[in-house]
Amino acid sequence: MTGFGAHNAETEQKSILVEIKSLNSKGLDLSVKLPREFSDKELEIRNLVANRLDRGKVSLYVDVTEKGEGAAPERFDKEVIKYRYQQLSALDTELDTNLSKQELFQMAYQWATNPQKDAEAKAAAAEALDWAPVKAAIEAAIENCLTFRLDEGSNLEAKLLEYNDSIKKWLQVVRDTEGTRVGRVKARIDEKLKDLVENGTLEPGRLEAEMMFYVEKLDINEEMVRLAKHLDYFEETIKTDPACGKKIGFISQEMGREINTIGSKANDADLQKVVVNMKEELEKIKEQSLNIL
Repeated sequence: MTGFGAHNAETEQKSILVEIKSLNSKGLDLSVKLPREFSDKELEIRNLVANRLDRGKVSLYVDVTEKGEGAAPERFDKEVIKYRYQQLSALDTELDTNLSKQELFQMAYQWATNPQKDAEAKAAAAEALDWAPVKAAIEAAIENCLTFRLDEGSNLEAKLLEYNDSIKKWLQVVRDTEGTRVGRVKARIDEKLKDLVENGTLEPGRLEAEMMFYVEKLDINEEMVRLAKHLDYFEETIKTDPACGKKIGFISQEMGREINTIGSKANDADLQKVVVNMKEELEKIKEQSLNIL
């Protein structure tokens, strides 16, 4: 889910900059920073982002600046200024304050061009600014962020498959050494039973109980078969499902259960080393899976 996208756009009057940053998150956590003139567009922007970026802690920044040194810092509407001037003139006459026309005009201009003081002036300024190029710049930045994510995803897919293949290789080591391990465990059982017989401490039914206990502890074939299937399913999911982050998280949990069971049943130092190596690769998978949608 990590990504970055930026886009610069130019019109005759404005320079537009849009930047989008995305980090890992369980859901979509969106933060939007806009120029005051476009505050009423925030909901529309959130919908644009939500439709394209499914998950992630996303921050979006939009900056719009006017071109040219002589550009007016604020847009204004002549009709609004005229209306405010007429109101002030009427009030001047009523109060008999004898303000000059210049003073009345300055007051009307300041009132009409301050969006915090006059809702009509704010609406006029918003209408004067063209929303279309800003929206297009935001959409372009979102696409750039998606492209970044796809590039990162390709690299991440290769790494995950590499870790998965590594676990497969360690699983093959388990298969190759299984006969030797079983032989060593059987030798220990035989030696223990021999001591029990020679010491005359073998109780009725004890032999069967001991054998059943060690047979259960010894057999890891089912775990190896299930782990192999989980590894194959993991590889298939990575290659075919474009938004598989949660799914491979579940698969890795199942892989962990089988690896832990193999370790608990191993009863063999050499096999325990192999299990530790498999766990190390699995932890890498779990860590990187958080970066996937």
